[in-house]
Amino acid sequence: MLEHSAVAAGCAKNEAYIHFPGGVSDLVDFFAAEKLAELRKAAENMQEEKLTGKIIWLIMEYLKSSGENREAIKKLAGYYVLNPAQGLKNLAGLADEIWRLAGDKSADFSYYTKRFSLAAIYSQTLLFWLSDDSEGFTATLGLLERRIADLMKFQKVKKKAAEWLGNFKVSQ
Repeated sequence: MLEHSAVAAGCAKNEAYIHFPGGVSDLVDFFAAEKLAELRKAAENMQEEKLTGKIIWLIMEYLKSSGENREAIKKLAGYYVLNPAQGLKNLAGLADEIWRLAGDKSADFSYYTKRFSLAAIYSQTLLFWLSDDSEGFTATLGLLERRIADLMKFQKVKKKAAEWLGNFKVSQ
């Protein structure tokens, strides 16, 4: 796979091992880091003001920037099935970066729950996007907006439940 990728990129087969001595694993991590760098650069032009709008914009921008590489992304998903630790590491890095670019500064337990929730939503959105043939990926956008709306509803219910439970006093 590594040699094939090198040839597809216009390099000699043996050059791949010079640039990626860890083999495919190094290539995958390099690709993930490059995609995050592209997202950071794109975020400089983000016009959204609401948190949910920023998250949706960032995910869609990330997917759209990969539009020409959908077949490679499908192969990457297969690679992650066989290498779940690396897949989870890169997914966690993406979820963290999206929250940071959206302006999240949480340092409590919600730091983890936000990233876990976003990773789940992104994973579902990615799988849908891989087969989306709609113009401008509008079907993917619709799915993503619904999932984010569902998450926001859950957050409101969770907040009300916490307030309600906070009204109870434990007697000694």
